Order: sequence, then structure tokens, then C-alpha cells
Amino acid sequence: MKWLLLFDDAKKASMVHNFIAACGPKDTIVEFNLVGMLIDRLIPLLKACDHCVIFFTGETLLGGATAFTAGYCTGKGIVVYGVGNRAVLMNAGIPAVACYETETAFFDYLRKSYRTLQREQNRFDAYRYLFDHGVPFTPDSFASCITQDKTTLCHYFVVAGMGVNVRTSDGTPMLNVASRAENIVVAEWLLKNGADVNAVSDDRGYTAIMDAVWRGNKELVQLFIDWNAELDTVSKEGQTMLVLAVGMGRKDICQILTENGENPDIEDAMGMSAYAYAKLFKRDDIVAILEANHKGD
Repeated sequence: MKWLLLFDDAKKASMVHNFIAACGPKDTIVEFNLVGMLIDRLIPLLKACDHCVIFFTGETLLGGATAFTAGYCTGKGIVVYGVGNRAVLMNAGIPAVACYETETAFFDYLRKSYRTLQREQNRFDAYRYLFDHGVPFTPDSFASCITQDKTTLCHYFVVAGMGVNVRTSDGTPMLNVASRAENIVVAEWLLKNGADVNAVSDDRGYTAIMDAVWRGNKELVQLFIDWNAELDTVSKEGQTMLVLAVGMGRKDICQILTENGENPDIEDAMGMSAYAYAKLFKRDDIVAILEANHKGD
């Protein structure tokens, strides 16, 4: 976070500075003495901050600079805190809800709330980053970034508050989008951030691992297995992923699925199983693999 401290007592400024720095070692903290201040010198400091603390020992705040600061912060969405006599702060234009009578009261609040403030600021910054780069904050836009391998923008979507289990306008989960794009880096990142490995798309009725099988990507197949993907899911067309793998002649994927226990005898809408298709296509090499889980004719 980026803090601006407006003060009339250097010792108190140092005390507040040190406390904030202890809460957030990576925060930026700028101090500015209210005594004899000029608004034109204050404006660039306000533009560069997202949190402003105004505190004083006397009645320094009763000038126009204080009213300007309060108004500017309100208009720009900058969080502003007043520390000192509540009545004087209110007369100076600082919102009562942000007033703390003493530094100790402010420190108590900050100690309890710092992590929440940090998350809220990170969310706001991420949303603003997307907005500034012309990226709509929508699930379809998120999916587009996944497809185009724009991993940095994907991160900003999540930090800005979009869940990893949202779906596109046609009902495709983000993990399926990554699987169809064969983007293993983003797929793993989505999983680590809580994506449901067994979510089913509305269009094909595929899970992410079924999309990986359909794409013939054994690395993605193994990734989803490592994340406990269910293997006997049936698509809208009544196909299992083994049926898909056999149809594509992917011996390597058939091997992975069989080794992890997929049933080769589940029948599709045509009454055919993966084992039956392998026999029909005369793929003796695949038949030999499926024999491990085949229950017999």
C-alpha cells in the first residue's frame, strides 16, 4: 500500500511511520508537514497514495488544504484517516467514521485490520490494472486471457475478485478453457487456486480431463489425475474418456487411464464400450492394455 502522512509534529510522524512500516514492510510511506504547506505541492503526493493519515497536535488542520485533501481523497477513492480531536477533525472535513482520538486508537485499528486493508487494496489495484489496460472484468474476458496464455492478466482477474470456478457465457468452466487451449501452466495455477477438477461443461458435458483426452494431451491428463479427477465421467454423447482415447488411437493415454483404474466396459449411447471399440478397430495393442480392467465378454 502507498501511505501519505500529513502532520504538524515530526516526532508523531516518525512514530506513525514506524508503526505502519512494521505492519507492511513493503509499503511506501511518504511524510508531509502540514505547517506552511502549499496545495500545489500536496497534489502530486495525493495522486501517488491510496491511504492518507492526517494527524496533528494543534489546530493546523483548520485551513483550506485540509478540506481540499478530504474532498480529493473522497473523489478518488483514497482511504483517509484522521487522528486527533474528533470535533476539530469533523470541522476540518474529515469523515467521523475515519477519526481516531489518539495514535493508540489508530494503531489498535491498524493492527487488527491491516491484512484486510491489504487484500482490499490489492483487489482494487488489480481491477484498476485491468480497467486501465482495456480488459473487461467478465468471465468471457478471463477465458480469452487463458486461451491467449496471458498469465499475468489471469492473475489480476483472480486478485480482483473473480472466482476460478466461474464459467463463460456458454457454460464452460475456466479449467476446461485451459484444458482446451492446452495451457498446462494456467491449468495447474487454477487448480492450486481452488478450481474444481470435476466441473462439467454445459456444451459437451466434458470435465477438464475429458477435454485433455480429446486434445490428445497426456501431460494435462496426468496433471488432472494427480489432482484426483474422476475417470468414469460420461459425456452428453454417452462417451467415456477411454472411448475418446480409443477412437483417437491414443495408446499412451489409454495406458495412463487404465493404470489409474478407468473402466473400459462402460457402454456409450451406441451400446459400445472402449474395449469393444478397440476390438472393432483391430487395435490389439490397445486391447492388451484394456485387458487389465476388462471384466470379460
